[in-house]
Amino acid sequence: MGELLSLMNGFALAITPTNLLFGLIGAVLGTAIGVLPGLGPAATISLLLPLSYALGSPLISIIMMAGIYYGAMYGGSTTSILLNMPGEAASVVTCIDGYKMAKTGRAGAWHCRDQFVYCRDCWHHWIIIHRAACCALCFAVWAGRILFPHNIGSYPSDISFREFDH
Repeated sequence: MGELLSLMNGFALAITPTNLLFGLIGAVLGTAIGVLPGLGPAATISLLLPLSYALGSPLISIIMMAGIYYGAMYGGSTTSILLNMPGEAASVVTCIDGYKMAKTGRAGAWHCRDQFVYCRDCWHHWIIIHRAACCALCFAVWAGRILFPHNIGSYPSDISFREFDH
């Protein structure tokens, strides 16, 4: 039960207005750098890494880096659609279909699709994190019962150190 409370505490910290603001700033900066041809999310994070050190708080820095990554992924699709130049490997297929649609005047439809994919990916990442936490908890309980059956219910304070006394 403590793990679930820790997870909820993490979500409560992540949705504070300050952290959401820095996530938005990271997404805007990531989009602005990611729209440059040839600069993918890894290069964008590398360019903006000194900015995260200046923030001071590790939580805000990690949230901002996540926003930068997602913004750079979205910004890379813009150059793929309009210029037929992928910024990262994930935008190669976007070049094939998006550039043809941009030439016919339907680039906005492809950008709407990219926004939908962004929201879907955020939802999928949340589900994956939740399921991974549940699986890790179940595995820890199972491994503890299999590997250490005699330690169930015992705590380190129950250990006697009589054999070490002189």
